Amino acid sequence: MKINTITCVGAQNESMAIISSDDLPEIVDESAIVYESMRSGIIDTTNADDLKKLSKNIIHYPMMSKIVEMIRDCIELSKESNEPQCMGIKGGPGSGKTTILLDFAAGFPRKYTDSGSVIPLLYIKTPSPVTEKALASKILEVLGDPASTSGTLPALTSRATNLIRDCGVGVVILDDFHHLIDQKTDEVLYKVADWIKVLIKETQIPYIVVSVDNHIDRILENNEQLSRLFLYVEDITPLEFDVNNEGTVIDFNNFVRLAEKKIGKEILKNDSWKEMLLRIWYATDGVVGNLMNLLRLAAVYAERAGNPFITLDDLSLAFEKRLKRHLKKEINPFLVPEGRHFDMPPIVPKKPKNKRLNKKTSLSAGK
Repeated sequence: MKINTITCVGAQNESMAIISSDDLPEIVDESAIVYESMRSGIIDTTNADDLKKLSKNIIHYPMMSKIVEMIRDCIELSKESNEPQCMGIKGGPGSGKTTILLDFAAGFPRKYTDSGSVIPLLYIKTPSPVTEKALASKILEVLGDPASTSGTLPALTSRATNLIRDCGVGVVILDDFHHLIDQKTDEVLYKVADWIKVLIKETQIPYIVVSVDNHIDRILENNEQLSRLFLYVEDITPLEFDVNNEGTVIDFNNFVRLAEKKIGKEILKNDSWKEMLLRIWYATDGVVGNLMNLLRLAAVYAERAGNPFITLDDLSLAFEKRLKRHLKKEINPFLVPEGRHFDMPPIVPKKPKNKRLNKKTSLSAGK
């Protein structure tokens, strides 16, 4: 929601400066994300008619619950500590990083009162290319400053800091944090990282930063003072599936069944359902985004063919059109006829990730 002027209630009411644990939303199916908010970087759920536009596309599963609980830790411990407790979230493309955070953010709508704006949560997409001034301007733009690009860097920084305080921002989500690594030189933009460190300390609230793969680790390793402010760095990994591990089979099955409900069409069940799950897992690598893309397109093909269920043919066509080239798969697992065993090709192990240890290990949410 764009506004011509920006007036915030002010920091005289201390309850606005930090989100209370009582205000943290439970993960429920009614949570939603507004399409326009995703494009603009502004979380504005004041329009009730828009609140359910994406709810059918969101699946709440254990990893999502874990991430939300860790964000809760950061918010709560920031109130008890002398400095903010921040969090990094990383994962490959399609892992669901942004969806989890936008879903969480939708529970904290902006409020526009006669006294001014109250913005309990600020969601920012890091610009590319990014500089200190570009990021300061983006923050001011999302806060609603009509002169977000006007002024020197010190002036922009001062305005951003004051507005974050006065608008009662309790937590900042900084998406696309990997833009702090220059695409041309592959070097960490130290000045921008240091500017963020100063902003965190000045505003005294937790920041949740999000990036692809292990870029967060590189950025934090390059700035020890910034790194000290991070309570957690969590990796969102793909869903697991091992026919010899019943727990992984149950978890993957539960996710697929939830996905069927979200898209409104079920996969045709037969006696070899576990093998069907194996085919789906191989086709998607267990990546949430891949899995949803496969099932959504298969559901479209099933609907066009007049099928009440998603068939093997629907899945095969969806895989060929949507995933095969992208994932560089040699085999279409859905071309193996039902009743015949699917022999999954050997999977080349990926290089181990340089996993950053949590600074706090006593909290159950991080275990």
